[in-house]
Amino acid sequence: TWVQEKEAFEDVYFNGDLDGNAFRKSKRQPDWEILQSWLKQAKPSISISDRLSRFGSYMEDRGSKKSYQVPHFDFFGIVDEFIAITEQLKMLKPIFIKEAAKEIKRQFEAEKESGNLLSYNDLLEVVESGIRSNSDNKLGAKLSENYPLALVDEFQDTDPTQYSIFRQMYEGRENAALFMIGDPKQAIYGFRGADIFTYLDAKKDADDSQSYTLSNNFRSNKRMIEGVNEFYTISDNPFLFDGLTFNSAHFPDEKSDDQYILDNKGNLVNPMQIVAFDNEESGSKDAFKDQLYDAVCGEVLELLSGEYSINDRSVAEKDIAILVRKGFEGEEIQARLRDKGLKSVLKSRSSVFESKEADELFLILKAIQKIS
Repeated sequence: TWVQEKEAFEDVYFNGDLDGNAFRKSKRQPDWEILQSWLKQAKPSISISDRLSRFGSYMEDRGSKKSYQVPHFDFFGIVDEFIAITEQLKMLKPIFIKEAAKEIKRQFEAEKESGNLLSYNDLLEVVESGIRSNSDNKLGAKLSENYPLALVDEFQDTDPTQYSIFRQMYEGRENAALFMIGDPKQAIYGFRGADIFTYLDAKKDADDSQSYTLSNNFRSNKRMIEGVNEFYTISDNPFLFDGLTFNSAHFPDEKSDDQYILDNKGNLVNPMQIVAFDNEESGSKDAFKDQLYDAVCGEVLELLSGEYSINDRSVAEKDIAILVRKGFEGEEIQARLRDKGLKSVLKSRSSVFESKEADELFLILKAIQKIS
């Protein structure tokens, strides 16, 4: 069908008097390329552009107007039918993923059983089950006897199974103790089972007289500490969880080496600032990111302009660090700083062998190897 209708179809699409609101001329070529890419696929994919529908009955219905009627093509029906099928397949996708996950788990368990293997999670569950199923908790007593003192750091990353083991090992033991050290605001391991509610349960289990909070902050300057305190105390319930409260930190009295930033007029610069962007100006997600990256680079240039000082010296490159959520964000900001003549070091998980310099060094070494 397409082979027979292509020439006439293309002529109508590009040269026909299609409705300008539905088919803007600036969009016709990009959309045509989407159609060509779809037609060239060896195997149809359900991951298609929404713009493909414009080449179905949409073109005949919306492209026509009082002064011009888009001629009918059989190809319209083919596009409509394909899109309808892909929509049905998309509905099956979550069902397929769920069933696939169940089958993968079943096969994984079968492989472990046939090989007499246990995963790390299996070990935890076996120990927890062994302690819980023992009426007089001899296993828990034996473990606490062997390990009378336990200190669990980063306790906010503990999962329910782990805490159940610790609780049954140490709860009510006269000659054993469990120290739990954690900060629920730093909980980042939810993807592997860590549960903020486990922390809250442990906090309830602990006697109030045995709960301690570190109130002095030795890592930040005084104004930053005050800024963070102010930010989190604006709301009575900043974390939305009952039992999860904010404890204000304090700048220690014995610490005298406080640092502060001054502008060229001698005014203190707030160390904690929140910047809002205009959604209308940002537009798309990519446009917003461009605006964000430019704002960060602009702030760096401003701080390095010579107009700002830390205590009695000018702000230098070594004083500035930029934290990002994703590695590509750091790479983008570094590239923009480079364009402005600023050198920076990017700390990432990428291997040095993935760098451009490594590729060039490889070519040199390869040439040396074959110099004869």
